Amino acid sequence: MLTTLLFLALGTPGDTAAKPAIERLEVVLSACAESKVVRTTWLSDRRATVHTTTNGMALPPYPTHEERHLDRAVEVLECRDGVPQRLRVRYGEAFDKRLDQDPEPNGEEREAGAPTYTTEKNPLAGRSFLIVQMGESADVLLPEESPASPALARLVLEAECVGGGAVPLPGDTVARAIAASPREKGVAFEFDALVARELLGGDETAECAATFTFLGVERTPEGRTQARFDARIVVHEEPEGGLARDAELRGFLLAEPRSGRPLQFEVEGSERKLGAADDARNATEIESTGTWRVRRTWNWR
Repeated sequence: MLTTLLFLALGTPGDTAAKPAIERLEVVLSACAESKVVRTTWLSDRRATVHTTTNGMALPPYPTHEERHLDRAVEVLECRDGVPQRLRVRYGEAFDKRLDQDPEPNGEEREAGAPTYTTEKNPLAGRSFLIVQMGESADVLLPEESPASPALARLVLEAECVGGGAVPLPGDTVARAIAASPREKGVAFEFDALVARELLGGDETAECAATFTFLGVERTPEGRTQARFDARIVVHEEPEGGLARDAELRGFLLAEPRSGRPLQFEVEGSERKLGAADDARNATEIESTGTWRVRRTWNWR
């Protein structure tokens, strides 16, 4: 009898430790607000070694290094039914910087073996534009509201990931991808592939497969709360012309817990490019293997 009572006591529900509650994240998208401004930066850094083989003969390998940088501030000028209709985009620094394998002599003395870079200023640098929804399309205007040239308009729409007539604020597509379902801590989910491609760059053309995992809400030393996500993005591209490109990137995304708006995104990993070309006399294969890092920030006010 004593043994039976002991077993019953050990099994009493009141003595059982309560299981910790599963942390879940459910965000509510922020409505469009006039005068809202987001300052955002984007940096892409690629480093690789290129191996070239021509007619079966290996040529000396050489290094490459490419940086792309874009800063801008986006302001909401007009909203309708919670959707932006007019945005003002002010670009700051915008440039491409590449390691120059065969620099043009300019009369300046250079340290032997020192890397030489060529920096190309982006046509958007230091300029302002208006993005206006016009029916089923988005128009790009100069500050005086005259149409921008087709070349400039294309660059602006690519940089801001504007397709069709929608003119979302930078990062709003990320918030929608997070808000698509409640996110449970520690459970991986398929992140929208098109949004993942936008995160890597407005002109990115490769196919992307992305898996994110909600890791929980944390507090910064300044007292701000932020939701942290583990990020994994696999990139594959096979455009015409005998070129293939693959990359696997890992990193993190930080976002506002209530609205899902992104605060910081950073991924890095390996990248491989393989190309082949031939003519009547030569058959050439080019393989480039290296690293790729992408970093983005958003400052909302």
